Amino acid sequence: MKYLGFVDLDRDKYSLIGQFDSLLLIYRSSNSKHYIEAIGTDFKNSKKTELEIPKGHFHFFRIINDRTSFSIVYCLQQKGKTEIRLKKLSPDAAEVFDTLVLDYTNQVHIADIETVLSENKKQMLICHFQNDNTLAWATFDLENLRVSNQKYLNEDELLLKLEEALVSDAADVFFLIAENSRYRRRNNNITFKTFTAEGKNYENTCLLPGIYLESLKFKYDEVNQRISGAALYSDKGYGAKGIISFKALIPENFTFSVIPFGDTLQTNLKGGKNKKNNGVEHLKINELILRRDGGFIAVSEQYVRYEYQMPTSFRNDFPTNRQVEFYYDNILVSSIHPDGSVHWNTVLYKNQKSENDEGRYSSYFLMKNPRGLKLIFNDEINWTSAVYEYELMPDGSQQRRRIFPDEAIEEKDILPEFRKAIQISANKLIFVQQKNSKLHFGAISY
Repeated sequence: MKYLGFVDLDRDKYSLIGQFDSLLLIYRSSNSKHYIEAIGTDFKNSKKTELEIPKGHFHFFRIINDRTSFSIVYCLQQKGKTEIRLKKLSPDAAEVFDTLVLDYTNQVHIADIETVLSENKKQMLICHFQNDNTLAWATFDLENLRVSNQKYLNEDELLLKLEEALVSDAADVFFLIAENSRYRRRNNNITFKTFTAEGKNYENTCLLPGIYLESLKFKYDEVNQRISGAALYSDKGYGAKGIISFKALIPENFTFSVIPFGDTLQTNLKGGKNKKNNGVEHLKINELILRRDGGFIAVSEQYVRYEYQMPTSFRNDFPTNRQVEFYYDNILVSSIHPDGSVHWNTVLYKNQKSENDEGRYSSYFLMKNPRGLKLIFNDEINWTSAVYEYELMPDGSQQRRRIFPDEAIEEKDILPEFRKAIQISANKLIFVQQKNSKLHFGAISY
């Protein structure tokens, strides 16, 4: 674990792009100006390149990094129009081109626009609900720079219950719709609406009687040409009782397998505090990692926030202070076979609590390499915290190690924001921490 250096940030918004050769690139925005800053390895020399943005209201969506160059997807609103644009830049931040992706003749609420990338970043799906509840969507070919498909869907009220949207490298689009109710007499189900690049439409429904879905996560598997997914479920109350694995071979079938947690696993997730195994509360699926054999690994985390008011005086006419507490606790990693059965479940223990910080120092960073997974996190949320990692092997075995403190880091009082970290190679990640109008950088290498 190594401290790299810092740059002055002021009040700029930022997003890490990646490392090209020996330069670390970040995107920065301040007021109406937007920059790419290239930082040298010694952090003594940095270069800012201002981006040329057409006049209008600018909104940053995402960065697409393809290792040899990168692109910025943004929205521009002007004169009653809304445009989605893509600006491609070289590693030295020189503009290659700026092209129109999609335009709307009316103003669109930017917060309603969602962009989704295919697994290999060949297609981008843009979708949003219009004022009349019509779902407008289009796919954009990132290699040939053209709209490959575009539709408006308004025939089905089920679309208002849209949970997730997916796109494949071939520009096939999938909308996941969940009929989800806690009433026992309701038959809950999951429906996939598929729109292929060839113009064919399919609808597949999976009935889930007596099951309520707590958290869902799906991905399109390019290697095995199918949709894989997972959901946490409960039958009574509000605690997760197990995981459901889904497999969809469009258009043939849509199957699922119910995998109960079992008493021992529930007790482990609760830290042995609650002997009544009536479900695990506050558990959410964060990530789905596809296996090449058609299986997947689901990573879930216990997360909850509590919000309350604290009086500033015993007198009732004084205002109150709003307080928010964030808890990020144990992690459950589940490996699922291609047939939907469970391979193994592993509980990784942690306990993080913070106040009024939006959980910026909490949770974990998931580092992927061919040998296994590493989950890196701050043990406690304070300036004397240690940094730990769990190394998770393909057979489900795990080892917990302390990788901090390090003298070079300790002198700088760095508390990494791992949720904003990026992995730049199979064995290295860059993390950041914003403090005193400066953006500090560190690296973990293996």
